[in-house]
Amino acid sequence: MKKLFTLVLTSTILSLATKAQNLLIEDFDFTATDIKDQNGWSTHSGTADPIATTTGLTYAGYVGSGIGNAANVIGAGYDYNKPLSDSLTGNGSVIYTSMLLNFTQASATAATGGYFFHLGNRASATSYTAFCARLWAKTDASGNVSIGLTNSSSAPVYSSTTYALNTTYLIIIKYTINTAGNDEVSLWVKASGVPATETLAGTADVTLTTEAGQDIIDAIAIRQASNIPDFIIDGIRVGKTWGESVLPVTLKSISASLINNQPQVNWETSNETNFDYFGVEKSFDAKNFAEIARVASNKASIGSTYQYADINKTLATQFYRLKMVDNDGTFKYSSVVAVNGKPSLSLALYPNPVTNTIILSHPKAIAGAAVKVTSIDGKILSTQNVQTGATQTSIDATRLVKGNYVVSFVNDGVSSTTQLVKQ
Repeated sequence: MKKLFTLVLTSTILSLATKAQNLLIEDFDFTATDIKDQNGWSTHSGTADPIATTTGLTYAGYVGSGIGNAANVIGAGYDYNKPLSDSLTGNGSVIYTSMLLNFTQASATAATGGYFFHLGNRASATSYTAFCARLWAKTDASGNVSIGLTNSSSAPVYSSTTYALNTTYLIIIKYTINTAGNDEVSLWVKASGVPATETLAGTADVTLTTEAGQDIIDAIAIRQASNIPDFIIDGIRVGKTWGESVLPVTLKSISASLINNQPQVNWETSNETNFDYFGVEKSFDAKNFAEIARVASNKASIGSTYQYADINKTLATQFYRLKMVDNDGTFKYSSVVAVNGKPSLSLALYPNPVTNTIILSHPKAIAGAAVKVTSIDGKILSTQNVQTGATQTSIDATRLVKGNYVVSFVNDGVSSTTQLVKQ
């Protein structure tokens, strides 16, 4: 059987904590050869083929894009599960689930089809048999992928559209509880774009109204089976509204710089639909934060850039993050960035080795300066623009795996490098 799994993001640096409506956020922000016992994952079936992490998936505009790693589902062994933060019950209750999927099955190998992800009511961490909203997939020898749904153990209904291998898609599932009879479940598969509302998403690719599911939803799962194409799954979101699952504000980047000896936080969004404001929070220990300012949203559906200068600087290291608050009061936090109040003219990284956030001290940047992080074999992993006039730039290292890297500061056509160790 294919693996069933559920995750809650627990990273201390990239914490996407929200109000209780957000039932699950999973970005696989860890590295493991077996996700069991990672972030609370459990297995309830199978004896072989543990699921390992792999490079995370990206999808423009999606809030779960490019964070942490992803789960690489290859094999026919363990089934994984994890509970939601709260159960959903009551007639008419709705739950939305979104995720990124990329099917990697060899095109010459046809997979006849089976279900690989579902919601349900689990009895315990090791006993899970009450399923609903089962997500199915199959392929043909030409590499065409079909995605479908079923609520019970009956044959699935597949979308009339087929999809490509090695391509990342946004999957959205809506499940409505009907305690008096059959439950309704709908599926959307998107190749690009993130619909701001369910209405803008258009007609679902598949909708089922003739099958009974479950009247209590308290867990998700990923299942392994030999008749399912291999796939990578990432960016799982579960919520009680469309916005909680699919469309919180999308933060493209955040950095901090020291400009004229004054800390400045810079950030860019790609979507601000139904978004209210940013709370700029500050800390001296990266644990205890206090709000120092509020910056109103520009309400831009295509995103905006922002800057906030902290006039209350010190010579100590100062940590910053954003509390991003939607119109309905739900919120999430950005990653943490930092600056040190004592500037340096030399190229230096601290701390080094690093766990989460690096401060790069560098000569004063002119327009067009950039910082690049490169693997030892020369692959560019990230490129970050540097604010003109900055003498320090913060770099988020949470997505780097343990190992050695090269950090380059490119300024006025001249590149200076130093070595970084991620622990």
